Amino acid sequence: MTFKKGFHLDKRVWDKLKKEIKGDLAISAGVNERDATPYPENPEVTTADVAMFHELGTVKMEARPFIEPGTNNQIVADHMANAAKAILEDGRTERKALESVAPYVEQQIRTVIREKNILDTGLLTRTVSAIVKSNNNDDPQ
Repeated sequence: MTFKKGFHLDKRVWDKLKKEIKGDLAISAGVNERDATPYPENPEVTTADVAMFHELGTVKMEARPFIEPGTNNQIVADHMANAAKAILEDGRTERKALESVAPYVEQQIRTVIREKNILDTGLLTRTVSAIVKSNNNDDPQ
């Protein structure tokens, strides 16, 4: 398997990594509904709503995605590679490895918000989060 910038993962290493990772965890990034905050000037609209408006666009507003570019970039990929290495070499658990990446995901999303001037009052930026959660819906995190 070959990644960006010439990073190559040996098939034996990849097979070992697949055995170590159950794949039932993921990083959920963006403005999670539980962290959504109502806007003071219009309490019926939350930061989760505004995030969706920007990410997907509306009939009156062109899409200005920030979650996808904030999560799908080389910086996050490098941290994911380091997390995989920690699983293989240091015996770190899958959850701990992903938890070490989540702050970088948040940081990258906030960077894209600033670069695209989607600051509004700053409330959206403050409610961005990246949490590790189970792919099953029974995980309380």
